[in-house]
Amino acid sequence: MLVMQCGWPHRRTYSCLADDFPSAALVVPAALVAAVLGPYGSDAVEYLWCFSLVLEAVAVVPQLRLLQRMHGCDALSSHFIFTLGCYRALYIASWIERAATEDGYWQPFVWSCGAVQVALYGRFFYSYCRAKLRARRLDAPILEYAGLAAAIPATRRNTVFAVATGGSAWVNM
Repeated sequence: MLVMQCGWPHRRTYSCLADDFPSAALVVPAALVAAVLGPYGSDAVEYLWCFSLVLEAVAVVPQLRLLQRMHGCDALSSHFIFTLGCYRALYIASWIERAATEDGYWQPFVWSCGAVQVALYGRFFYSYCRAKLRARRLDAPILEYAGLAAAIPATRRNTVFAVATGGSAWVNM
């Protein structure tokens, strides 16, 4: 049942005002990068694999942008995004281990995609750990440094916050 619920927005928590990220802004460049820089030949399956690597690297951007626009994050979302980042960090540890133990292990395209993803998670990790150490709600400028966050007027920001949370208070971390 949980897997089925992932397929569509939840009426109580979904806000079309806050979720306005154009998916084509990630999908089209990811397809182009995979076509131009993907080192795996002309096989369609390998191209799709390269495309998935690039898209996975930037797939968290809409969620981070939403959190940036709402100027904070509830506990469940922050823990989920932190866990996703830990997953990628474990992948990097795996790559280091494979490079040290396997002869001829060389995948710079895969490593580059992983580095992009870790860079996107980096500011969130810093903010998450800082909020946890201070026992506060995550209230951080997550995408500000990368120039990915769109500035919205304070009146609209409050409207987006109220609609997205149903007018309820933030859940404490």
